[in-house]
Amino acid sequence: MKIVSPLNLALSLLLVVPLSGGVAKLDTGDDDILISPAPAQETLFVDIDNTIISNAIKSVVSVINYNALGEANGLGSGVVIKEDSKYQYVLTNQHVVEDGKSFEVISYNWTRVSGTVLGYDENQDIAVVRIPKISDVPLATIGDSDNVTIGEEVFAAGNPAGIQYKNTITQGLVSGFERCTSANNASYMETQTHAIQVDIAINPGNSGGPLFNAQGEVIGINALKLTGDGYTTNYEGLNMSLPINDMLIGANAIMDSVTFTSSGAVDKLGTYTKSSLGSAYFYNLRNITLANRTSLGIPTSLISGVYVNTIKASATNPLYTSGLGEGAIIVSFDGHSITNKVRLRQLVYRKKIGETATLIVYQKDSSGTYKVNEYIATIVAYA
Repeated sequence: MKIVSPLNLALSLLLVVPLSGGVAKLDTGDDDILISPAPAQETLFVDIDNTIISNAIKSVVSVINYNALGEANGLGSGVVIKEDSKYQYVLTNQHVVEDGKSFEVISYNWTRVSGTVLGYDENQDIAVVRIPKISDVPLATIGDSDNVTIGEEVFAAGNPAGIQYKNTITQGLVSGFERCTSANNASYMETQTHAIQVDIAINPGNSGGPLFNAQGEVIGINALKLTGDGYTTNYEGLNMSLPINDMLIGANAIMDSVTFTSSGAVDKLGTYTKSSLGSAYFYNLRNITLANRTSLGIPTSLISGVYVNTIKASATNPLYTSGLGEGAIIVSFDGHSITNKVRLRQLVYRKKIGETATLIVYQKDSSGTYKVNEYIATIVAYA
Protein backbone atom coordinates (compact mmCIF):
# COMPACT_ATOMS: atom_id res chain seq x y z
CA MET A 1 0.00 0.00 0.00
CA LYS A 2 1.56 3.27 -1.14
CA ILE A 3 1.12 6.55 0.70
CA VAL A 4 0.33 9.93 -0.81
CA SER A 5 -0.11 13.25 0.86
CA PRO A 6 -2.36 16.11 -0.22
CA LEU A 7 -0.71 19.44 0.27
CA ASN A 8 -3.08 21.49 2.35
CA LEU A 9 -1.99 22.03 5.94
CA ALA A 10 -3.91 21.67 9.19
CA LEU A 11 -2.86 24.76 11.08
CA SER A 12 -3.77 23.61 14.58
CA LEU A 13 -1.02 20.95 14.63
CA LEU A 14 1.60 22.71 12.59
CA LEU A 15 4.71 21.16 14.09
CA VAL A 16 3.76 17.58 13.32
CA VAL A 17 2.41 18.53 9.88
CA PRO A 18 -0.78 16.43 9.81
CA LEU A 19 -2.98 16.54 6.73
CA SER A 20 -6.64 17.29 6.19
CA GLY A 21 -8.83 16.77 3.16
CA GLY A 22 -9.91 13.11 3.37
CA VAL A 23 -8.59 10.19 1.36
CA ALA A 24 -7.16 10.26 -2.14
CA LYS A 25 -5.73 7.48 -4.29
CA LEU A 26 -3.06 7.27 -6.92
CA ASP A 27 -3.70 4.77 -9.70
CA THR A 28 -0.35 3.20 -10.52
CA GLY A 29 -1.66 -0.15 -11.62
CA ASP A 30 -1.08 -1.84 -8.27
CA ASP A 31 -2.15 -1.18 -4.69
CA ASP A 32 -4.46 1.64 -3.67
CA ILE A 33 -2.75 4.63 -2.11
CA LEU A 34 -3.79 6.34 1.11
CA ILE A 35 -2.95 9.76 2.47
CA SER A 36 -0.35 10.45 5.14
CA PRO A 37 2.17 13.13 6.09
CA ALA A 38 5.39 13.33 4.09
CA PRO A 39 8.91 14.56 4.76
CA ALA A 40 10.45 17.34 2.71
CA GLN A 41 12.96 16.34 0.06
CA GLU A 42 16.07 17.71 -1.59
CA THR A 43 15.42 19.45 -4.88
CA LEU A 44 17.40 20.23 -8.00
CA PHE A 45 17.80 23.97 -8.53
CA VAL A 46 17.73 25.14 -12.12
CA ASP A 47 18.51 28.40 -13.85
CA ILE A 48 15.27 30.38 -14.19
CA ASP A 49 15.40 34.16 -14.51
CA ASN A 50 14.80 35.86 -11.16
CA THR A 51 12.67 38.59 -12.73
CA ILE A 52 10.31 36.00 -14.17
CA ILE A 53 9.96 34.38 -10.74
CA SER A 54 9.40 37.67 -8.88
CA ASN A 55 6.69 38.72 -11.35
CA ALA A 56 4.99 35.33 -11.45
CA ILE A 57 4.52 35.01 -7.69
CA LYS A 58 2.48 38.22 -7.52
CA SER A 59 -0.53 36.25 -8.78
CA VAL A 60 -0.15 33.61 -6.02
CA VAL A 61 -2.25 33.84 -2.85
CA SER A 62 -2.67 31.98 0.44
CA VAL A 63 -6.08 30.50 1.33
CA ILE A 64 -6.95 29.96 5.02
CA ASN A 65 -9.93 27.69 5.74
CA TYR A 66 -11.97 28.42 8.90
CA ASN A 67 -14.65 26.28 10.59
CA ALA A 68 -17.98 27.49 11.98
CA LEU A 69 -16.29 28.58 15.21
CA GLY A 70 -13.81 30.77 13.35
CA GLU A 71 -10.95 28.35 14.03
CA ALA A 72 -8.43 27.66 11.29
CA ASN A 73 -9.03 24.26 9.64
CA GLY A 74 -6.14 24.44 7.23
CA LEU A 75 -4.00 26.41 4.87
CA GLY A 76 -3.44 26.13 1.13
CA SER A 77 -2.42 28.21 -1.84
CA GLY A 78 -4.12 29.50 -4.99
CA VAL A 79 -3.59 31.56 -8.10
CA VAL A 80 -5.61 34.41 -9.62
CA ILE A 81 -6.86 33.36 -13.08
CA LYS A 82 -9.63 35.88 -13.87
CA GLU A 83 -10.88 39.30 -12.87
CA ASP A 84 -13.60 41.83 -13.62
CA SER A 85 -14.18 45.40 -12.44
CA LYS A 86 -15.08 44.27 -8.92
CA TYR A 87 -13.70 40.80 -8.25
CA GLN A 88 -10.81 38.45 -8.83
CA TYR A 89 -11.16 34.68 -9.11
CA VAL A 90 -8.74 32.26 -7.48
CA LEU A 91 -8.15 28.71 -8.69
CA THR A 92 -7.24 26.23 -5.96
CA ASN A 93 -7.81 22.61 -4.90
CA GLN A 94 -11.12 21.35 -3.53
CA HIS A 95 -9.36 19.81 -0.54
CA VAL A 96 -8.08 23.29 0.42
CA VAL A 97 -11.64 24.58 0.94
CA GLU A 98 -13.22 21.29 2.08
CA ASP A 99 -15.53 21.66 5.14
CA GLY A 100 -14.73 25.36 5.40
CA LYS A 101 -17.34 27.89 6.55
CA SER A 102 -15.34 31.03 5.82
CA PHE A 103 -12.09 31.83 4.04
CA GLU A 104 -9.34 34.41 4.25
CA VAL A 105 -7.18 35.07 1.19
CA ILE A 106 -3.79 36.76 1.56
CA SER A 107 -1.95 38.30 -1.39
CA TYR A 108 1.79 38.13 -2.05
CA ASN A 109 2.28 41.47 -0.24
CA TRP A 110 0.04 40.52 2.72
CA THR A 111 -3.21 42.23 1.75
CA ARG A 112 -5.97 40.26 3.51
CA VAL A 113 -9.50 39.85 2.12
CA SER A 114 -12.44 37.50 2.64
CA GLY A 115 -13.01 34.83 0.03
CA THR A 116 -16.23 33.20 -1.19
CA VAL A 117 -16.26 29.72 -2.67
CA LEU A 118 -18.17 29.78 -5.97
CA GLY A 119 -18.09 26.03 -6.54
CA TYR A 120 -15.91 22.94 -6.52
CA ASP A 121 -15.50 19.41 -7.82
CA GLU A 122 -14.09 16.72 -5.54
CA ASN A 123 -12.96 14.28 -8.24
CA GLN A 124 -11.14 16.96 -10.23
CA ASP A 125 -9.88 18.41 -6.90
CA ILE A 126 -10.75 21.89 -8.10
CA ALA A 127 -12.37 24.93 -6.49
CA VAL A 128 -12.88 28.58 -7.42
CA VAL A 129 -12.81 31.31 -4.76
CA ARG A 130 -13.98 34.87 -5.43
CA ILE A 131 -12.26 37.79 -3.69
CA PRO A 132 -12.63 41.58 -3.84
CA LYS A 133 -10.28 42.91 -6.50
CA ILE A 134 -6.81 43.73 -5.17
CA SER A 135 -5.34 46.39 -7.44
CA ASP A 136 -1.71 45.32 -7.24
CA VAL A 137 -2.36 41.58 -7.71
CA PRO A 138 -2.07 40.70 -11.41
CA LEU A 139 -3.63 37.84 -13.30
CA ALA A 140 -1.42 34.83 -13.80
CA THR A 141 -0.16 34.14 -17.29
CA ILE A 142 -1.62 30.81 -18.37
CA GLY A 143 0.53 28.35 -20.32
CA ASP A 144 -0.34 25.22 -22.30
CA SER A 145 0.03 22.04 -20.26
CA ASP A 146 -0.31 19.94 -23.42
CA ASN A 147 3.16 21.15 -24.40
CA VAL A 148 4.91 20.06 -21.19
CA THR A 149 8.03 17.98 -21.83
CA ILE A 150 10.06 15.67 -19.62
CA GLY A 151 13.13 17.48 -18.31
CA GLU A 152 11.51 20.90 -18.62
CA GLU A 153 12.53 23.42 -15.95
CA VAL A 154 9.70 24.42 -13.60
CA PHE A 155 9.13 26.21 -10.31
CA ALA A 156 6.37 26.25 -7.71
CA ALA A 157 5.11 29.02 -5.44
CA GLY A 158 3.10 28.70 -2.23
CA ASN A 159 3.29 28.59 1.54
CA PRO A 160 4.45 25.15 2.74
CA ALA A 161 4.47 24.45 6.50
CA GLY A 162 2.54 27.57 7.42
CA ILE A 163 1.86 31.20 6.60
CA GLN A 164 5.27 32.19 8.00
CA TYR A 165 6.78 30.51 4.92
CA LYS A 166 4.56 32.39 2.48
CA ASN A 167 5.97 33.10 -1.01
CA THR A 168 8.30 30.09 -0.88
CA ILE A 169 9.77 29.20 -4.28
CA THR A 170 11.07 25.74 -5.17
CA GLN A 171 12.56 24.70 -8.49
CA GLY A 172 13.17 21.51 -10.40
CA LEU A 173 12.24 19.46 -13.44
CA VAL A 174 9.25 17.73 -15.00
CA SER A 175 9.82 14.04 -14.30
CA GLY A 176 6.86 12.60 -16.21
CA PHE A 177 3.28 13.19 -17.33
CA GLU A 178 0.03 11.29 -17.81
CA ARG A 179 0.27 10.02 -14.26
CA CYS A 180 -3.14 8.98 -12.99
CA THR A 181 -4.75 9.99 -9.70
CA SER A 182 -8.23 9.14 -8.52
CA ALA A 183 -10.29 10.36 -5.60
CA ASN A 184 -12.65 7.41 -5.34
CA ASN A 185 -12.67 4.51 -7.77
CA ALA A 186 -9.36 3.60 -9.38
CA SER A 187 -10.91 2.32 -12.62
CA TYR A 188 -13.86 4.55 -13.50
CA MET A 189 -12.41 7.30 -15.68
CA GLU A 190 -14.76 9.99 -14.42
CA THR A 191 -13.19 9.86 -10.96
CA GLN A 192 -9.68 10.26 -12.32
CA THR A 193 -7.40 13.19 -12.83
CA HIS A 194 -4.18 12.98 -14.74
CA ALA A 195 -1.10 14.70 -13.40
CA ILE A 196 2.30 16.09 -14.27
CA GLN A 197 5.04 14.50 -12.15
CA VAL A 198 7.73 16.89 -10.87
CA ASP A 199 10.75 16.55 -8.60
CA ILE A 200 10.45 19.96 -6.94
CA ALA A 201 9.85 20.20 -3.19
CA ILE A 202 6.14 20.64 -2.51
CA ASN A 203 4.70 20.08 0.95
CA PRO A 204 1.53 20.61 3.02
CA GLY A 205 0.44 24.21 2.38
CA ASN A 206 1.41 24.07 -1.32
CA SER A 207 -1.98 22.60 -2.30
CA GLY A 208 -3.73 24.73 -4.89
CA GLY A 209 -0.60 26.71 -5.71
CA PRO A 210 0.67 27.01 -9.27
CA LEU A 211 3.37 25.15 -11.11
CA PHE A 212 5.15 27.57 -13.47
CA ASN A 213 7.29 26.87 -16.51
CA ALA A 214 10.54 28.74 -17.13
CA GLN A 215 8.60 31.53 -18.85
CA GLY A 216 6.49 32.19 -15.76
CA GLU A 217 3.35 30.62 -17.24
CA VAL A 218 1.05 28.47 -15.09
CA ILE A 219 1.07 24.90 -16.40
CA GLY A 220 -0.33 23.07 -13.36
CA ILE A 221 -1.86 23.21 -9.89
CA ASN A 222 0.17 21.40 -7.23
CA ALA A 223 -1.97 18.83 -5.41
CA LEU A 224 -0.25 15.80 -3.87
CA LYS A 225 2.90 13.77 -3.40
CA LEU A 226 3.80 10.09 -3.25
CA THR A 227 5.70 9.55 -0.02
CA GLY A 228 6.07 5.84 0.70
CA ASP A 229 4.67 2.32 0.67
CA GLY A 230 3.26 2.56 4.18
CA TYR A 231 5.78 0.13 5.59
CA THR A 232 9.54 0.64 5.26
CA THR A 233 10.09 2.51 1.98
CA ASN A 234 10.09 6.31 1.77
CA TYR A 235 9.87 8.02 -1.60
CA GLU A 236 11.46 11.34 -2.47
CA GLY A 237 10.67 13.80 -5.23
CA LEU A 238 7.48 12.10 -6.52
CA ASN A 239 5.11 15.08 -6.62
CA MET A 240 1.99 15.63 -8.71
CA SER A 241 0.61 18.76 -10.35
CA LEU A 242 -2.76 18.82 -12.13
CA PRO A 243 -2.49 20.18 -15.72
CA ILE A 244 -3.84 23.71 -16.10
CA ASN A 245 -5.69 22.91 -19.35
CA ASP A 246 -7.86 20.38 -17.54
CA MET A 247 -8.26 22.53 -14.45
CA LEU A 248 -9.51 25.49 -16.50
CA ILE A 249 -12.25 23.35 -18.08
CA GLY A 250 -13.62 22.73 -14.60
CA ALA A 251 -12.99 26.28 -13.37
CA ASN A 252 -14.78 27.86 -16.32
CA ALA A 253 -17.72 25.48 -15.89
CA ILE A 254 -17.99 26.43 -12.22
CA MET A 255 -17.81 30.17 -12.93
CA ASP A 256 -20.35 29.89 -15.75
CA SER A 257 -22.89 27.93 -13.68
CA VAL A 258 -22.79 29.68 -10.28
CA THR A 259 -25.87 31.82 -9.59
CA PHE A 260 -26.14 34.88 -7.36
CA THR A 261 -28.82 36.68 -5.37
CA SER A 262 -29.77 40.26 -6.15
CA SER A 263 -27.31 41.39 -3.47
CA GLY A 264 -24.43 39.53 -5.11
CA ALA A 265 -24.23 36.66 -2.63
CA VAL A 266 -23.90 33.10 -3.93
CA ASP A 267 -27.36 31.61 -4.42
CA LYS A 268 -26.29 28.23 -5.84
CA LEU A 269 -22.75 26.91 -6.15
CA GLY A 270 -21.33 26.37 -9.60
CA THR A 271 -20.79 22.80 -10.73
CA TYR A 272 -18.65 20.90 -13.18
CA THR A 273 -20.58 18.24 -15.09
CA LYS A 274 -18.05 15.92 -16.63
CA SER A 275 -18.30 14.48 -20.10
CA SER A 276 -18.33 10.70 -20.30
CA LEU A 277 -18.35 7.78 -22.72
CA GLY A 278 -20.51 5.88 -20.24
CA SER A 279 -19.83 3.79 -17.17
CA ALA A 280 -17.28 0.99 -17.41
CA TYR A 281 -14.07 -0.26 -15.86
CA PHE A 282 -11.14 0.65 -18.10
CA TYR A 283 -7.62 -0.77 -17.94
CA ASN A 284 -4.42 0.20 -19.68
CA LEU A 285 -3.55 -2.48 -22.19
CA ARG A 286 0.10 -2.14 -21.21
CA ASN A 287 -0.77 -3.25 -17.65
CA ILE A 288 -2.37 -6.54 -18.73
CA THR A 289 0.01 -9.42 -18.08
CA LEU A 290 1.29 -11.70 -20.81
CA ALA A 291 -0.71 -14.60 -19.39
CA ASN A 292 -3.93 -12.60 -19.40
CA ARG A 293 -3.25 -11.25 -22.89
CA THR A 294 -2.86 -14.81 -24.10
CA SER A 295 -6.06 -16.03 -22.42
CA LEU A 296 -8.00 -13.04 -23.79
CA GLY A 297 -6.62 -13.54 -27.28
CA ILE A 298 -5.17 -10.06 -27.55
CA PRO A 299 -2.84 -9.83 -30.57
CA THR A 300 0.84 -9.54 -29.64
CA SER A 301 1.19 -6.67 -32.13
CA LEU A 302 -1.29 -4.57 -30.15
CA ILE A 303 0.80 -2.84 -27.47
CA SER A 304 -1.10 0.30 -26.42
CA GLY A 305 -4.75 1.09 -25.90
CA VAL A 306 -7.53 1.01 -23.32
CA TYR A 307 -9.24 -2.28 -22.51
CA VAL A 308 -12.97 -2.08 -21.69
CA ASN A 309 -13.36 -4.68 -18.98
CA THR A 310 -16.72 -4.43 -17.23
CA ILE A 311 -19.57 -2.27 -18.54
CA LYS A 312 -22.24 -1.14 -16.09
CA ALA A 313 -25.57 -2.71 -17.04
CA SER A 314 -27.97 0.22 -17.37
CA ALA A 315 -30.43 1.41 -20.00
CA THR A 316 -28.96 4.91 -19.63
CA ASN A 317 -25.38 3.74 -20.18
CA PRO A 318 -24.46 4.17 -23.86
CA LEU A 319 -21.60 1.70 -23.57
CA TYR A 320 -24.13 -0.92 -22.47
CA THR A 321 -26.83 -0.15 -25.04
CA SER A 322 -24.63 0.55 -28.06
CA GLY A 323 -23.04 -2.84 -28.52
CA LEU A 324 -19.43 -1.77 -28.07
CA GLY A 325 -19.11 -4.70 -25.71
CA GLU A 326 -16.81 -5.79 -22.95
CA GLY A 327 -13.36 -6.77 -24.12
CA ALA A 328 -13.17 -4.00 -26.72
CA ILE A 329 -9.83 -2.19 -26.97
CA ILE A 330 -9.93 1.53 -27.78
CA VAL A 331 -6.88 2.63 -29.78
CA SER A 332 -8.00 5.97 -31.28
CA PHE A 333 -10.33 8.84 -30.32
CA ASP A 334 -11.18 11.38 -33.04
CA GLY A 335 -7.88 10.63 -34.75
CA HIS A 336 -5.77 10.82 -31.59
CA SER A 337 -3.84 7.69 -30.65
CA ILE A 338 -4.79 6.31 -27.25
CA THR A 339 -1.80 5.03 -25.27
CA ASN A 340 -3.56 4.79 -21.90
CA LYS A 341 -6.78 5.64 -20.07
CA VAL A 342 -5.38 8.96 -18.85
CA ARG A 343 -5.11 10.19 -22.44
CA LEU A 344 -8.57 8.83 -23.26
CA ARG A 345 -10.06 10.54 -20.24
CA GLN A 346 -8.44 13.84 -21.19
CA LEU A 347 -9.88 13.73 -24.70
CA VAL A 348 -13.35 12.74 -23.47
CA TYR A 349 -13.44 15.62 -20.97
CA ARG A 350 -12.67 18.11 -23.73
CA LYS A 351 -15.76 17.10 -25.70
CA LYS A 352 -19.09 18.75 -24.96
CA ILE A 353 -22.02 16.70 -23.75
CA GLY A 354 -24.13 15.68 -26.77
CA GLU A 355 -21.24 15.75 -29.24
CA THR A 356 -20.06 12.60 -30.98
CA ALA A 357 -16.61 11.10 -31.25
CA THR A 358 -15.15 8.52 -33.62
CA LEU A 359 -13.39 5.66 -31.88
CA ILE A 360 -11.23 3.04 -33.54
CA VAL A 361 -11.55 -0.16 -31.54
CA TYR A 362 -10.45 -3.75 -31.66
CA GLN A 363 -13.44 -6.06 -31.08
CA LYS A 364 -13.85 -9.80 -31.19
CA ASP A 365 -15.91 -11.21 -34.03
CA SER A 366 -18.09 -14.32 -33.82
CA SER A 367 -15.02 -16.53 -34.04
CA GLY A 368 -13.35 -14.79 -31.10
CA THR A 369 -10.74 -13.03 -33.25
CA TYR A 370 -10.01 -9.33 -32.72
CA LYS A 371 -10.94 -7.15 -35.70
CA VAL A 372 -10.64 -3.39 -36.22
CA ASN A 373 -13.96 -1.49 -36.16
CA GLU A 374 -15.11 2.12 -36.13
CA TYR A 375 -17.44 3.13 -33.36
CA ILE A 376 -19.37 6.41 -33.10
CA ALA A 377 -19.79 7.40 -29.46
CA THR A 378 -22.17 10.05 -28.14
CA ILE A 379 -20.71 11.99 -25.25
CA VAL A 380 -23.02 11.99 -22.21
CA ALA A 381 -23.02 13.61 -18.79
CA TYR A 382 -21.29 11.65 -16.09
CA ALA A 383 -23.86 10.46 -13.58
